[in-house]
Amino acid sequence: MKPLLSKISTGEAVVNYFKSEIEAGRLLPGDQLPSERVLQEQLAISRFSLREGLARLSALGIIDIFHGKGAFVSKTINPDSIGILLVPFRSSNPDGFYEDLFEARMFIEGSLAVLAAQRRPAKHLAAMRENLAQSEVKLDNPEEFGKLDYQFHRLISTMAGNKFLTQMLDVIDDSIQSFLIEHAKNRLSRDNALSVHREIFGCIERKDAETIGALTRRHIKGCKNNFESANLDNNKEEL
Repeated sequence: MKPLLSKISTGEAVVNYFKSEIEAGRLLPGDQLPSERVLQEQLAISRFSLREGLARLSALGIIDIFHGKGAFVSKTINPDSIGILLVPFRSSNPDGFYEDLFEARMFIEGSLAVLAAQRRPAKHLAAMRENLAQSEVKLDNPEEFGKLDYQFHRLISTMAGNKFLTQMLDVIDDSIQSFLIEHAKNRLSRDNALSVHREIFGCIERKDAETIGALTRRHIKGCKNNFESANLDNNKEEL
């Protein structure tokens, strides 16, 4: 029997598979997913890849996982929009999603930044310089700046060169990208992000591994605070 995910045994393939199942109506909001053992057999993938994919689906809000009960398609998901690449960032913080995301980012990206400063391949330094230059050019374009912001953080992961930390980051990749697109809608947030990105680049260029970890974690926490402040201001204007 030919594997359903032939030649693609990754968490991302699992995400795409379940998105298509929901979009086609073969899985409906509230439906329970088969057990891990059954899914491994059906998709012909490893347990690790399956769990990575399920974790990403949970982080995106596409499924809900209940300990002892199993995984269910979220009752709030809209099958007609499931094919959209980015699920809107869930700033309402159900089940601690919002706090957990930033804790994970500070832990994973802080570690990746330290490795990037220690290793920093020259070809990636050039790519990071170009990213910063383009970010300055696109400072008045929220959508393009958000994409460049996301790219900057992925460049750090590439420079670090650690497969397992990168896979950990991949689990929450869609949520990070969604957040950065939302975060970039505010001009002050964009200004602050570019300023700190330059500092982070300086640490990498100097191989300052002692400073960069704490700087990266402060940056991620600062982005969270900026986003919350901007949302609070917007809510006040609407009242």
